[in-house]
Amino acid sequence: GQRNVTNVPAQSLALLNDAFVHEQAQAWARRVMKAGGTVDEQLRQVHRQAFGREATEAELAWGRKVLRELGGATEESWKSLCHLMINRKEFIYVF
Repeated sequence: GQRNVTNVPAQSLALLNDAFVHEQAQAWARRVMKAGGTVDEQLRQVHRQAFGREATEAELAWGRKVLRELGGATEESWKSLCHLMINRKEFIYVF
């Protein structure tokens, strides 16, 4: 069998709303914050963990903007950023 490249709405909704996914985003955010370092170092760590590659300058700028718009580098902001990372196409699909 061959898996289609698409996903179903329930799959996307689960990644957005499931309590387990939110708990994992929270745990990830706590690990990132515990590791310390600058915001850019933490953003690089998140990208390496999520995608197995370094973040681009555009992705670092995006991450700084997200954190700033969510109220700074707080645990809740990092949780939201990690949740966004889980929902990115590059995280969901193997290209």
